[in-house]
Amino acid sequence: MRARNREPEILIGADTRESGTWIAELVAEAWSAREHACERGRDHTPGVAYLTRTGPFTAGVMISASHNPYRITG
Repeated sequence: MRARNREPEILIGADTRESGTWIAELVAEAWSAREHACERGRDHTPGVAYLTRTGPFTAGVMISASHNPYRITG
């Protein structure tokens, strides 16, 4: 059960793609103006969903791009 007095928190997870880390940082920065963002780091989608539901989080974000290559090319 979530405590009503706590500040809202957003949980952010990312897959193993190289871009996941910097995208998570950008999402955290964007959200930090309104709510506290907690970067989980590398995780899988069900893990982020579970932690969002059972933890003190008001929302969860999973950064995943399985259709993109693992490495950044350019």
